[in-house]
Amino acid sequence: MNDNSRSVASLARCLRDMTATLERTRIAYNQALQARDDKRNQLVKSEARLMEVRKVVGRYAGVKDPVVASDGFTYERQVIEDYLKECQTNETDAYSQQTREVLSPTLHSNSSLKKLVE
Repeated sequence: MNDNSRSVASLARCLRDMTATLERTRIAYNQALQARDDKRNQLVKSEARLMEVRKVVGRYAGVKDPVVASDGFTYERQVIEDYLKECQTNETDAYSQQTREVLSPTLHSNSSLKKLVE
């Protein structure tokens, strides 16, 4: 084999090696793009969930003594107690504004929400 043949063979090996390296780089790049897109999607979902939480906290931020009524919803204790007393005075059923079910007079402190807004 002469010098030209060896040079051509050497160049062919270099070309194969460079092609393989280029393919590995392309695969790694595409994987990095996919990982970036996955993280971006997670971030968008997390930001949307955070906005939902902020809305809930904002809605209840002014609540001093949150309680859960029999409908499962949280109310300001004084407001719901006044409503229940008014219905009792008028001898009418107290209805949930959320579910339209009759409310029982039993209220439970919502200590989780109270700690969250403090």
